[in-house]
This record gives sequence, C-alpha cells and structure tokens, in this order.
Amino acid sequence: MNAKTFGALAGLGLLALTNLRAWDARAANDNGDRPPPPHPPREAVEACANLVEDANCTVSMHGQTVTGKCRMGPDGQGPLVCALPPPPDAVEACAKLSEGATCTVTHHGRSLEGNCRNSPWGEGPLACVPPPPPPRR
Repeated sequence: MNAKTFGALAGLGLLALTNLRAWDARAANDNGDRPPPPHPPREAVEACANLVEDANCTVSMHGQTVTGKCRMGPDGQGPLVCALPPPPDAVEACAKLSEGATCTVTHHGRSLEGNCRNSPWGEGPLACVPPPPPPRR
C-alpha cells in the first residue's frame, strides 16, 4: 500500500469516527443546545441498504475501498451504516494510553489533537478521535 492510498484510508476512518462520535453526542445531548451533527456519509448508508446489522460491508469513497460492519446509530436509531475500523495511525496514537486520554494523530501532514475513544458502540481498539469540525455558518 503506498502512502497516498494509506492516507486516503486513514482519512476515511477518521471521517467515520468523527461523524459517528458527533452522532453519539447528539444522542446523549438531544436538547437543542447544539446544531445537529453531520449525517453519516451517503456511501456508508448505501453500503448497508440491503444488509442486516453486523453484516460485513464495503464502502468506496474518494477512490478507496474499505471494509467495515453494518451498525445502527449509537442510540439504536437512524439508518444502518457501514462503520469503518479506525485508521492504524489513530490506534497507534492510543496504544499506551487509556480511554479519554489526550492524544495526537497526524493526517495529511497536519497534527490533530483528540481523545482516545472506543467506537460509539463501546468496542475497541482505542483510537485517537479529533473533535468534530465546528458548524459551518
């Protein structure tokens, strides 16, 4: 796998973790204080359109293909989406840290600070998850 392919795959995993973490935050804080988080990528929803929960799925985005598992939203609602595994760099950033610890992961030459988290479904491995981007105005 070349560096460009690895970077694209890592980007897909970070995008998925960030979007799903925002989705999880909405489920925990659905009181209208924040704008709604971004929806899961259309490709992730379409990948599970004819599948059942926990089925293997494949997402193709930005010229890359990644395999994941079909999951409902962390709140048990919403569409079934193809949940992608965290990128290896994000997992490595938390290899010797505990859940909630501050971490740094590099993506496309930029260092992003985040926290070590399990997936929104409580599954491992821990991965460095940057906060979701601020809402567009």
